Amino acid sequence: MARSLQRLYLGCPSTIDLIMVQHEALEHFYMNHCHFDYSVAHRLANVDYNYEEFRDETN
Repeated sequence: MARSLQRLYLGCPSTIDLIMVQHEALEHFYMNHCHFDYSVAHRLANVDYNYEEFRDETN
């Protein structure tokens, strides 16, 4: 995640960086608007934006 944040900061994000941001935004939405706890929000965000799975596929 640190490398993703660094690339975002430098203005040269990769596809995995954008997936991470979308995952985190959706997780935030689920926790703050739907009042789900972290584990539920994380699992639901992984349905659409699975950062870990994509990361493992690209390494």
